[in-house]
Amino acid sequence: MRGGSNLVDLPDEILHLILLYIDPPTPCVALERTSRRFRNVTNEPLLWRHYCKVAFRYWDSRHEIDAKLKQPPSAVGWKQLFAQRCATDRETTRVLDDILSNRVGRIRKAQDILDRGYDVKDTLMRHSIASLDLDDWLARRYFSNQILGCLRRSIAIAEWAKLRDGEAVSLERALGAFDLFVPQCEINSLEEISDMLNAIVGNLSHENPHIVDSTPRQKALIIASYLLANNYTGIQTGREYHSIEHSFLGLALRDPDHNSLPLISAAIFCYVAQRFGLNAQPCGFPFHVHAIVLPPAGLDMDGNELTDEGDGAPMYMDPFRSENEVPVADLQRQLNLFGGPTANHSSFLGQSSTSDIVMRCGRNIWNSLQTQQQHAVDFAAETLDTDSARYAGIWALMLSTPQIWLMQIRRYLPLFMELFFKEFPWDISLVEQYIQTMFQGTVEYENVAEGLRVTRTVDEMPKQVRRRKAEHKNVKYRVGEVFHHRRYNYRAIITGWDSECGAGEEWMRRMGVDQLQAGRKQSFYHALVEDRSVRYVAEESIEIIRPSMSELPSQLLAIAGLHFKRWSEEERRFLAHGLDSLPSRTLSHALQPTRIFAMNSTLFAPTPETYWGHFEEASKYNVHLNVFERLWVAWYAYMQNDVLATGIMSFVMHEVVYFGRSLPWIIIDSLGLFRKYKIQTNKVPSAKEQWDCAKLVLLSHFTVELPQIWLFHPMAQYFGLSTTVPFPSLWTMAYQIAIFFVLEDAWHYFSHRAFHWGPLYKHVHKIHHQYSAPFGLAAEYASPIEVMALGFGTVGCPIVWCAYTGDLHILTMYIWIVLRLSQAIDAHSGYEFPWSLHHFLPFWAGAHHHDIHHEKFVGNYSSSFRWWDYVLDTEYTPESVKRWREKKLEKAQKKAN
Repeated sequence: MRGGSNLVDLPDEILHLILLYIDPPTPCVALERTSRRFRNVTNEPLLWRHYCKVAFRYWDSRHEIDAKLKQPPSAVGWKQLFAQRCATDRETTRVLDDILSNRVGRIRKAQDILDRGYDVKDTLMRHSIASLDLDDWLARRYFSNQILGCLRRSIAIAEWAKLRDGEAVSLERALGAFDLFVPQCEINSLEEISDMLNAIVGNLSHENPHIVDSTPRQKALIIASYLLANNYTGIQTGREYHSIEHSFLGLALRDPDHNSLPLISAAIFCYVAQRFGLNAQPCGFPFHVHAIVLPPAGLDMDGNELTDEGDGAPMYMDPFRSENEVPVADLQRQLNLFGGPTANHSSFLGQSSTSDIVMRCGRNIWNSLQTQQQHAVDFAAETLDTDSARYAGIWALMLSTPQIWLMQIRRYLPLFMELFFKEFPWDISLVEQYIQTMFQGTVEYENVAEGLRVTRTVDEMPKQVRRRKAEHKNVKYRVGEVFHHRRYNYRAIITGWDSECGAGEEWMRRMGVDQLQAGRKQSFYHALVEDRSVRYVAEESIEIIRPSMSELPSQLLAIAGLHFKRWSEEERRFLAHGLDSLPSRTLSHALQPTRIFAMNSTLFAPTPETYWGHFEEASKYNVHLNVFERLWVAWYAYMQNDVLATGIMSFVMHEVVYFGRSLPWIIIDSLGLFRKYKIQTNKVPSAKEQWDCAKLVLLSHFTVELPQIWLFHPMAQYFGLSTTVPFPSLWTMAYQIAIFFVLEDAWHYFSHRAFHWGPLYKHVHKIHHQYSAPFGLAAEYASPIEVMALGFGTVGCPIVWCAYTGDLHILTMYIWIVLRLSQAIDAHSGYEFPWSLHHFLPFWAGAHHHDIHHEKFVGNYSSSFRWWDYVLDTEYTPESVKRWREKKLEKAQKKAN
């Protein structure tokens, strides 16, 4: 510069403009320190407000940044606020570096970052796209994303917690919270969802400028037509309806195809309609959410004034399927077909609360995942992390279920804790804040607290690294190498090894280890698979591959950072934390993560081999369960096949109860201990009769009932019958079993009476009446047709109940079947005691009631209660016999005349 033309001589306005373009603003601070001349311009509030706006996108709510931006610049300490954010950025980076360099206390350190609130998001997002030039870029990206995920989930959970506490939460925020759980949805804040919805509103208004002058009905139709024409609602042809992608509002808005379930389509319609002045709400119609639009006060949907004081009729829309109004008569007709009580129609046709919609969305996600798992559906467009989606669904169910239904919430707890321990240990503070407190005063509170304490304890434990020694020279492959499984075709990373199979005998037998070419003495490797599972693989099954990083599965790269700090393009393998500088022959024995796994999880170590091993594992990680629930969990974990587990348990239970309950009556008949209580004293079954009956019953059990029992588990799951833990309460089981007794008795009465009709009796029911004096074993001595028809009352009635209510546990079913079998066997025993139940419950049927039926071949058709026989005049008594004869005589006389 020429003399006199230096920085000091520049006007403040020019200096201000120059400083606006400085990035980062460190030179601004340095300039302030050089001369008093620059003190004013470098401390200008407007300048530091600009720095705050451009340097930091995300702000914690405590800053009230929107309100500050509306205030005069001089009213806010923008420079101090900027310095505070810079300090947060530095401290967050320091703690993240500590997480990467030291495995001890990672959960605690992550919580230290999370405690700083939303201010850390900018820092974490910067680290989540760390440059490949960094030595630890893979681990830095992984842990940054894990903490970011926890941060996003904390925002979502806070919204649902507000709903639980009765606070108002808009529908789009409540549904958008699901997107915050799943990274692939690429939604970083709930405001992004509002912005996308507002963009739809703006485009619609631009294309339909006269919509503001339309009637409410016209507005609703215009909106539905626009959304459908632009693919904002519905699902494209050829898409799998139950794909989990269709249950996320943000994903539906962001994706160009905008595929969504009816619930999401209705939510989009309601938001847009509300922005145009309509009172539109979701309508929780069974199986298909609609939208209900209520007219303004004093007007109908066509804008006409009402002549009376009542409210105008609402209109119903199905934006998922159509742009037209849905007649309410069509909806009522569907409800009648569903068979629901007419009194409930108003609730099904009314508007649903936001909590109800969140709960329903959570169930949709779980149903989609269950459908995918049960039917092995290969969803072509399935790109979401299923664990994250499942986690979102169960959080929503637990927080949206009313606290008065604590038993229902309790049933979700084992599944929730399993997911938390296995995949989301970073959420430990969220679990303490929102889940543990729900169980205050119950045993679950202490059990959850203990589980969280163990999680923290393990997190603080130093990780041991064992080195290779001379005796390990047979171990061929190294930690960090990528391989292709020769048989199952998946790709995985080696994370550890054993010089020979370290599993127990039963596990090796079940997996056929000794049938492998090299048997158990070959090396076995712990492997992190691209589907996120952890497996134990024999050396002969491994085919090492040397891909470039671009050829690696994206799923594998996303999870590799848990164990490895970066990928080495030169060695074509992953390099572990602090181990890449060691000689290749001294790599660690295993890289164990700081994680706790719950039941049915795949561990680095082989799974338990015995039933009791599974019981111990279940007890360790599910301390909130009682001993019977742990035994139940261990059985299903041990079997590793739910259909087989349920089938074996059901059949064995049936056989043990049937023959075990019949055995006392066999002994009584053989020894004559209670002969004076025998109803037909001159007809005692012989040993041959007992044996012949037992053979036919066994044949029926194995050929007729066993195939049906084998199909019981798939059928039960289809209708929603629960097989998980915890068990339902005693009260729930008691009232359901009481209902089943009543329903079965009605079914049995009319079906049994039908079997006494001529042709049916001759060809079907006559077999059962072979013994005019029944005995216990003869309870199921019958034709296969009769066994299936009458058995429907025992099995079918509960299944129908479950399909209608959605609330039945298989344990309740088992207890009911035990009681029903015991009742049937006792009714066929042929003995009447002074302590028999019908002496205390006059309406109970019992052995005397049914014995007469076998002796007389008529009347007494009921199974458990006498009321149907009494009401329909089929109870066999001297008086009734006299009436029957008189009626028969009267009919004969009329016929003669």
